[in-house]
Amino acid sequence: HFDRANSTTVSGWTEQLGNWTINSNRLQSEAAGTWQSITVDGSTQANGCITARVTYPAGTTTKAAGLLARYVSQSVYIMAKLQDNSPSGYFDSYFIYSNGSIIAYGTGLNFGTDAIIQLTFAGTSVTFKVDTNRDGTFDFTYSATVTNTDLGLCGAYAYQQCYIDDWCYET
Repeated sequence: HFDRANSTTVSGWTEQLGNWTINSNRLQSEAAGTWQSITVDGSTQANGCITARVTYPAGTTTKAAGLLARYVSQSVYIMAKLQDNSPSGYFDSYFIYSNGSIIAYGTGLNFGTDAIIQLTFAGTSVTFKVDTNRDGTFDFTYSATVTNTDLGLCGAYAYQQCYIDDWCYET
């Protein structure tokens, strides 16, 4: 999905926070230790499903990668992410957010360094799934309830140069 030349701009996407690039055919957030988000132009929907491959880059600092849905602003969105909270050198936690607040999380886990993640959202229900070994079977599933049911953009989230690839969304 990012099979294009390396670039400091990502055509068809809008940077909401931070700077994003195409690096080795993958979407990559900048190295800064700040939240970074980017959305696909024209992806506005209330209900849907987003899937992506997330890859942990080299090093052992706090890193995170995830999916955005119903993004209206920096304070109105749904997000689900994998994160290295320890830092252990692999994704060891998951978090689900609604409008800036954590509504579900788990720590002390092992999602590895290269996983497929999926976020489905319909009405007030959201489900976050993780395929840790990319074999087509989701190994972990987490569900939560949100209050944000408005239309919003779909996109990606990252922290500290994590990679996003094979990104897709559908209603």
